[in-house]
Amino acid sequence: MTRNTRSSATSGSRWAAPGHITLLLLALSFFSGLHAQVTTTWTSGSANWSTGANWDNGVPGSSDTAVIDNGGTANLVDPGSAQVLTVGDSTGSGSFSIAGGALTVGLTSEIGVNGIGAATISSGSWSSVSNLIVGQGSSGTVTIAGGTVSAANVRLGDSSGTGILSQTGGMLTTGSIIKGSGSGTLTLAGGTLRATANKANFLSGFTTGDVQLGTGGVVIDSNTRTIGIATVLQGSGGLTKEGSGTLSLSGANSYTGATTINLGTLRVSGSIAASNITTVNSGGTLGGTGTVGATSVNGGTIAPGNSPGTLTVNGDFTATSGTLSFEMASPTSDQLVISGNNRLLTGNTTGAVTISLLDFNSTASMGTYTLISVVGTGITTSDWGLSAFTLITPAHWGQSYLSMGSNGFDLELTLIPEPGTVALLAGLATLGVTAIVRRRRIRLTRGL
Repeated sequence: MTRNTRSSATSGSRWAAPGHITLLLLALSFFSGLHAQVTTTWTSGSANWSTGANWDNGVPGSSDTAVIDNGGTANLVDPGSAQVLTVGDSTGSGSFSIAGGALTVGLTSEIGVNGIGAATISSGSWSSVSNLIVGQGSSGTVTIAGGTVSAANVRLGDSSGTGILSQTGGMLTTGSIIKGSGSGTLTLAGGTLRATANKANFLSGFTTGDVQLGTGGVVIDSNTRTIGIATVLQGSGGLTKEGSGTLSLSGANSYTGATTINLGTLRVSGSIAASNITTVNSGGTLGGTGTVGATSVNGGTIAPGNSPGTLTVNGDFTATSGTLSFEMASPTSDQLVISGNNRLLTGNTTGAVTISLLDFNSTASMGTYTLISVVGTGITTSDWGLSAFTLITPAHWGQSYLSMGSNGFDLELTLIPEPGTVALLAGLATLGVTAIVRRRRIRLTRGL
């Protein structure tokens, strides 16, 4: 019986072995199917990225590091991927182009890191989940002529390197563009720059002259975000504001092209007075406490100040449709100042410009406020008068009316409390007088 028991146990253990082997074989099969992480280096001249023979370890996969440093150029016209892309390193230079392909980089794209690198995209897409680094310890250049480039952030000129980014078309989507400790230049001469995060310094680290708006200018899409640019924007190009959200410009900008606000808010706390014309279209709002140049309200909104404050127009002013919005607070209000000599003021005769008043913290009190102040000499007008404006006031206000100032150009608001308020004030005054008289009578009585 004992031998039989041992035999049964031995027999059972022998039958168990094939099951363990099966599991082991399945595991080996699974892991052998995984793609090992490798570094694959470009070995050709100017050739197709997707051809395995052009790389020393085959076409890069999504977990691989792709290196182009032999002086050649990898051209992507099909979908491609890599975990890290390095173009130009300490070993040598390299370049990379996309014309219709789509490259997805799981981490960082590095163009010119301790070596000379260049990248150009004319169509297609190039996405870096982490940063796009251009010129770190050496020289890197990225040219966007079309297509879409996206990265968490773009860094130019790190570690005493030189980073150059030039956009003449397409779209660059990023959280911010940062110049490091080296040299970095950004030229925007066409295409769209789209924000992906709220950033008070959407362009940071740049000094005057580093950022140029060239022919074609730039479309900045705040994309529901609130972003700010303190960097001085220079050049002959213009700026178009697209996307809901807010773009704030606080620098003394000197670009001379047109400024167009199509959607969202452009808030100016610095100056864009050199811009040849600022146009506020329907859906767009111009605000802030800075200075703008010649301005045209074309269905959009001008909201001077910052609870409250003054926005200055240093140039001709045209308001034929749209809204002028003012926050009221005692003893001041938002104000639009039109300054300079020989200016032209243009309105209409149909009341198509709405004057919208907001009671800031319910502090507005009765009196006369100058909403639009016109200063200078040689002022001329075309249909500039009360007939151009329609007044909208808060529901709790009493009677209010607009009038032209003594110079014939200013627009003034006179605020009168509603009758109930007047009666209350009168009643309080009467009670006060009665109380005083009564106190005097009491004193006289006591003195007798």
